[in-house]
Amino acid sequence: WGKWTGIPSEVNEGMMKTLKDGGVLNGVGAFRVKAYNDFLNKNADATPEVRAWARLLLAEARLGEALRRGYVSDKNASREKGDRRIRTGSNDDIQKAKKAFEEVIKKVRGNSPEGSDMRQRALYGLAIIAEATSSGKDDSIKAAVEAYKKLEATEGPYQALAKRRIEALEKRAATDFYKWFAEVAETP
Repeated sequence: WGKWTGIPSEVNEGMMKTLKDGGVLNGVGAFRVKAYNDFLNKNADATPEVRAWARLLLAEARLGEALRRGYVSDKNASREKGDRRIRTGSNDDIQKAKKAFEEVIKKVRGNSPEGSDMRQRALYGLAIIAEATSSGKDDSIKAAVEAYKKLEATEGPYQALAKRRIEALEKRAATDFYKWFAEVAETP
């Protein structure tokens, strides 16, 4: 589903300045989730922009964890089939990511241009969530298409990607794949 674009250097610098006791904002997988969560909990005095970016990065880390879990077979993950592997998990990452992306969009509105990188990344995250949790049924495919249409309406780096995802999701192959994925017990 692509790579995230980088955060502005002044925001990154702001995050680093607010860290105390040699804290770091990096790690892999669940460690990234913990790092951004800790940052938000311990740095209430960080600027609103820095906190918004940290919230966005936390949402992206949670989404990454949920997607990773979705592509691990049941034997290894001890989880349900396909989309349910993504929807479940001890941390409920997908729902927390969705809520955080929605919160970023809500906080960005009025404080940042409609096409801001932060807003586009949050819309992209929501579109990925809608697609990744699709059951292949018409209503869930339609929800994913609608999420990508919101992203397509912005002008920026994600517009072309959103258009391609819409075109792909409107094909029968996407419906067939997501119906299969929702039922498959093990990843190929």
